[in-house]
Amino acid sequence: MERERLREDRIHGNAMYPVSVYPDIQQLNGDSILDCHWHDEMEFTMVTQGSAVFQIDMNTVEVQAGEAIFINRGEIHAGYLKGDVPCVFSSIVFNPELLGSRTFDAVQEKFIGPLVHKTVLPPYHIQTDEA
Repeated sequence: MERERLREDRIHGNAMYPVSVYPDIQQLNGDSILDCHWHDEMEFTMVTQGSAVFQIDMNTVEVQAGEAIFINRGEIHAGYLKGDVPCVFSSIVFNPELLGSRTFDAVQEKFIGPLVHKTVLPPYHIQTDEA
């Protein structure tokens, strides 16, 4: 299947701490800043300099410095340089199970469960003018 070929072949974190932080990734030239891929983990990416266009599944989002994107598990995504200014961004990739608690509680039921099971979808684009 074509989708499986795009699965990222990288382990993020380890069994004790399933998180990887990729700080200050800099793209000075060329169009692609993030090759097309997907993974089982969730991801936050914040642009700290320049701007980029990200494709998340079938959605295209232009992100300026100071803005971020949220990529849910299993979503195919890629990023492209926007304009001539170098783009710098940082990403945090984490296993969604990290959000869970040891026992089932109201927070798990109302917020974490729907996020992990994709019954509630947060916005892809997190802008500076949002609360």
